[in-house]
Amino acid sequence: MVVSTRGLAPREREEFWREAMSEAFVPLDVASVDAERFTGSIRTQQVGELMIADLSSSPQEVRRTPRLIANSERHLLQVAVAQRGRAYLAQDGREALLEPGDFVVYETARPFRWAFDGDWAATVFTVPREHLALSAAESSRLTALPQSGHSGLSGVVSRFLRGLAANVDDLPARQSRRVVTDVVDLVLALVDDGDRPAVPDRPASGRAALLVRIKDHVERNLADPALCPASIAAAHHISVRYLHKLFAAEQLTVSGYLRGRRLRRCALQLRDPRLAGVPIAVLAGRAGFGDLSGFGRAFKTRFGLTPSQYRRSR
Repeated sequence: MVVSTRGLAPREREEFWREAMSEAFVPLDVASVDAERFTGSIRTQQVGELMIADLSSSPQEVRRTPRLIANSERHLLQVAVAQRGRAYLAQDGREALLEPGDFVVYETARPFRWAFDGDWAATVFTVPREHLALSAAESSRLTALPQSGHSGLSGVVSRFLRGLAANVDDLPARQSRRVVTDVVDLVLALVDDGDRPAVPDRPASGRAALLVRIKDHVERNLADPALCPASIAAAHHISVRYLHKLFAAEQLTVSGYLRGRRLRRCALQLRDPRLAGVPIAVLAGRAGFGDLSGFGRAFKTRFGLTPSQYRRSR
């Protein structure tokens, strides 16, 4: 779908743009617009649950206010990649400055403000919030953290996102669900590994490398019901106390992180149509849950639905 202010009278453009933005995403307020010179266009494409939107426009502010949120039933998680101009995003007490190529995560369930002080263009990747195995507390740690599009792993991810947007028409339909899952997981994992306070008494680079190895060990051994803080510490030749200290610096507990990763794996498997015939107990066991009733309680606490309700809703 493509919409544009082209051909409209100047007095009609601002209201048209506000309605177009609200229709494409969620209800939004648009302000600081030069009505006489204002232009804007939106092009959207759907890939499974993922919507990719290319936007370009004149200077403006875009706000998602508590009033608009209270009147909305639709909530989204979005990743914006700046393409042209300078952009500012404020959410959850943080403000991100984006230059072309940079990207950032934000949510429509909480207030935010975008500010563009010149002509701009951006690509926005949008997924329904309810499709993510992510709690509100977790997502609030990930928003408005700018990711560089020019260096390191975030630069690689930025180029991948831009390449996906440019070539989405060539993506086979059968691959769309996997692409959506991979894109979202890649971005969230990258952002979640950044902006953490340091653990004292060990060089930051050494701590970071150790934590990466520990998290990789957890992912590879989630199915082992014996995986626990003691076994993780022993596998990396550190004390359990130091292991807890590493995770405390990320504002996490080891057991909480382990349980969260297991629940997330189960949620992803429950969403996968290829696994629709696999019993929930089997999926729970594959993620390392030995106690099915305990798994059910933990899952409902995390996602607000029982595992069977979650599977049916997807």
